[in-house]
Amino acid sequence: MDILDTSKLIECTVSNEDLQSLIKELENVYESLLREKGEKTEEDLNLIGELYMLIVRLKKTLKKRMSITS
Repeated sequence: MDILDTSKLIECTVSNEDLQSLIKELENVYESLLREKGEKTEEDLNLIGELYMLIVRLKKTLKKRMSITS
């Protein structure tokens, strides 16, 4: 799955501020999913893992974009 490949940056046209906001919102969802009580199915764990990988990719993309504009 291409979205899980952390070696690639995500191309996007949103502003750095919007990207930072999106990352924060995704981190909040990720943390909420981790805190949920009860049994987690394999599908739940896969979703949590994919969400984490997406956050990592977005952070790499933002870091790269910020270093280019500096």
